[in-house]
Amino acid sequence: MATLNSLVLSELIDVSREIQDPEVRESLQSALVSAQEDRGWKLLSGFDRDNGPDISDAVRLSQAARIYLAGNPMSKRGVRLRVGYIWGGGVDFGKSRGTKQIVDKNTDRFFSIDGYEEYEQALATDGNVFTLLDPGSKKMQNIPLAQISGWVSSPDDATEIMYWKRTWVEVTTGENGERKTRDRVVYYPDVSNEDRTRKKIGQFEVDVTKRLHHAHVNRQAGWVLGLPDLFVATLWVAAYKEFLEGGQMVNQALTRFAYKAVSTTKAGSQRAAAALAVQPDPTAPQPVNGYSPYGATANATGMDLVAMSKTGAMIDFDAARALAALVAAGLEVPLTALLADSAGSGGASAEDSLDNATVDAMRIRQQKADASYTKRMRYLGVPNPQVTFPPVRSVPVHRMIQAITIGAATGTLSPKSVHKVLSTQLAEYGYIDDGVLPEPGEWAEYVKGGGADPNHPGTPPLNTPNGDNTNTDGRGPADDVGDNGNDVRNDS
Repeated sequence: MATLNSLVLSELIDVSREIQDPEVRESLQSALVSAQEDRGWKLLSGFDRDNGPDISDAVRLSQAARIYLAGNPMSKRGVRLRVGYIWGGGVDFGKSRGTKQIVDKNTDRFFSIDGYEEYEQALATDGNVFTLLDPGSKKMQNIPLAQISGWVSSPDDATEIMYWKRTWVEVTTGENGERKTRDRVVYYPDVSNEDRTRKKIGQFEVDVTKRLHHAHVNRQAGWVLGLPDLFVATLWVAAYKEFLEGGQMVNQALTRFAYKAVSTTKAGSQRAAAALAVQPDPTAPQPVNGYSPYGATANATGMDLVAMSKTGAMIDFDAARALAALVAAGLEVPLTALLADSAGSGGASAEDSLDNATVDAMRIRQQKADASYTKRMRYLGVPNPQVTFPPVRSVPVHRMIQAITIGAATGTLSPKSVHKVLSTQLAEYGYIDDGVLPEPGEWAEYVKGGGADPNHPGTPPLNTPNGDNTNTDGRGPADDVGDNGNDVRNDS
């Protein structure tokens, strides 16, 4: 039976949901599941266009995505790129009242580069992040997706969650080292639920002293849970991997043929075939792994051996870029960066390929992270949380400096504007500290000997692009080729 195209399968799944006869619908969906399993992926049970994935779907997708993140270099690279674009510039939480206490108590898991990476990777593999908030201790705790076993919605809106159900095994260790386990089931109010009166739901307790915060991505209208970022990319990651593996097998097979036997007559061709079919000499060296290290040759009257031409026969691995482009589109990262390709097929570097669409996608994710952290910190007692991300670095610094230089040379930018933009850009990229670049007009004072260091008059301040205290003429550090230290470039 021929394997169905994945897009055809997707269309058939949509059609199957519209069939009214339950027996026919079940039969068709069963056949589609089998077809999809042949392709290495499964129909999402309980996943329909109105309600979205349920808990079992989310957990299964998470397990598959985590395997891809851990074991596939393309998945790992794509997620790490997103982490870098979103969090690479750092984040400032301000100095509002109560902020320092919360940051100090939750630094390792939530307010450090490890915490930011863990948060972003969880969204990539789970699509959902659950955080338990304790206003008494000011602590945050990550709750694994697999421990979320249900929820209670508002009667008027199925997507407005009032309570989350958590099921887990509590493990305690006594003084003698004995481990004890206890099954626990607890409901936590959602962080937006202010009700503190409900103590039980069914037979299970409601812990009103804490709240559960739910962050999500890729959630469609009417859904409660989101989908992993890797969900849309894993099929194409697998296709890319299969292309490389298959192409490598073909190329290895082709390299085993060094010559071909040719003959000008039909009889000669038959003799050549017969000669090649002769059983090998049992006294000759035996094959290794089924292949003779000496190859196979034969000769007969009227037959020539001609070297095989591999031109056009070998697999062109550049053809796989189309599959990689779909992965890059799914993860919203540049293709050249995803492939660690410094030149790309069009000659554009990975650094230059961060286009406006990618920048906008990363800004949206920054805003979602801003909203998530703000909501958590406000519940823990910060009245005015301040979460500030730096701009996503969309333009390489040398391009920005070139633009500023042209603006200054053409008179488009005033000296003060040039100073402001230049100092801001250099500070953002870490080349100088904020406020270190001298104001317009101050260089004349340094050149005349008006520097702040009395022992070295005319020396620019430390950490500026034109000053490292290696000379005293005020015109910049000396380089290794003699223009007397007039600039900061290396002339070699």
